[in-house]
Amino acid sequence: MGLLISSATAQSQTTPIAALLPIIDQLPAQEQASRLLQSAIQGEKGALAAIETRVPTWFGRIGNWTQLQYKVSAALNASDLEVRVAAVEITLAAHKIAKTPAEALAPD
Repeated sequence: MGLLISSATAQSQTTPIAALLPIIDQLPAQEQASRLLQSAIQGEKGALAAIETRVPTWFGRIGNWTQLQYKVSAALNASDLEVRVAAVEITLAAHKIAKTPAEALAPD
């Protein structure tokens, strides 16, 4: 697994995010959120859309909030408002906070 993570990191320097999504999708929710949020902070095209489609699958599955919190803090201070929204969405998913009554009543 270390090789997969190292490979994804090395490729992310030159490969568009869309090409890395199959690799990112194999990672745990925590790592997916971290990598995609970092890409969004850096302004990589497609990162915000990737976060938007994956956030529902991360609901309650992000285990180590402390590690992700630093990136979320950076994203909340980004000049791009969409990056800020992504940080809020990830925070809600990590803490199992439903946005609507229907989500709150949905089974786990």
